[in-house]
Amino acid sequence: VEEFTRYRTDKSTEIDIQLPLHLKNGQVKWILVKGKEVKNSLGYSKMIHGIILDSTKVKAQEQYIYHLAYHDHLTDLPNRTKFQTHLQELIHQEIPCAVMILDVDNFKTVNDTLGHTYGDTLLKEMGKRLSSIDMPNLFISRFGGDEFLVLYENHDSYDEIETALNHIDEALAESF
Repeated sequence: VEEFTRYRTDKSTEIDIQLPLHLKNGQVKWILVKGKEVKNSLGYSKMIHGIILDSTKVKAQEQYIYHLAYHDHLTDLPNRTKFQTHLQELIHQEIPCAVMILDVDNFKTVNDTLGHTYGDTLLKEMGKRLSSIDMPNLFISRFGGDEFLVLYENHDSYDEIETALNHIDEALAESF
């Protein structure tokens, strides 16, 4: 509607928009609408000439590329870039937050003695356990290597941060 309004009020010379189309079966199809007005010899609108395409596959590819850009390939947690973007947003909005870094003790030894497959399995399990913590203000990401970043946002006291740390300890307490 906004795009069409911009077009009709001469703020845009053409329509170029993607719209979600919600089907009865619950699926969402994406439609690309492109068009331009054709005027008659007096300068009045005669018709809109354009095309409507199913862009569902393109939209899925865009979402997949976005996911790859902002998530760690091994743990599927948000990556360093996503963490930094999220932290910058919180700082800009002046939302109080605490940043914690976790790393796996003796991880190099695991990789050197058992191999990278076991090291990857350990990181995946650690990511799985961290992401299972049910705290809405906790943002977990993989920084890289054997390091994970934890961002606890919108806290009111140090006691809340300590509670978050206790939840992390509980999630990682069981032997790997």
